[in-house]
Amino acid sequence: MRRALSIIFFILGGWVLASEILTAFMDVQPGLRDSVIFIGLFGALAAVPLLLGAWATPGRRWNELGLTILLGAGFGLIAVVTIGAMMVDPGAKPYLPSMRGLSFAPVVGIANLLFVCALGIMLYRTGRPKTAQEPAQAVSPSA
Repeated sequence: MRRALSIIFFILGGWVLASEILTAFMDVQPGLRDSVIFIGLFGALAAVPLLLGAWATPGRRWNELGLTILLGAGFGLIAVVTIGAMMVDPGAKPYLPSMRGLSFAPVVGIANLLFVCALGIMLYRTGRPKTAQEPAQAVSPSA
C-alpha cells in the first residue's frame, strides 16, 4: 500500500514540477522578482507531493525522488520546446489565443532548469545503493 501511495505522490509531484519548469520560462512583465515568486510558488507546490512520495517509499530510497525530479524536468522541457515551436510558427498563429503579454525568459528558465536537474542528479546519485567492486580474478594459464 505504501508503495502505491508513493507512486501516486511521485506522479503528482512530477506533473507539478513539469509545470514549474514551464512557468519558469514564461516572462511576466513586472520583473525578475515576480518571476522568482512564481517559481518559488510552483516549486513549493511540487515539493509537497514529492516529499510525501519520498516519505511513503519503503526503504527511504532517495534515488527514486531524484529520478522523479529528472523526469519532471524532462517533461517540462519538452513542453517548453513544444509551446515555443508553436509560438514561432506563423501557420499556428491563427489557432492560438491572443497572448500579447507573454514572452519567453530563457535565462531565468535555463537557470531554473539547471538547478532542478542538479538537485535531481544529486539525489539520484546519493540514493543509489553502493555496490562492492570485486577485485579482478587472476587468470591462471591452463596446462
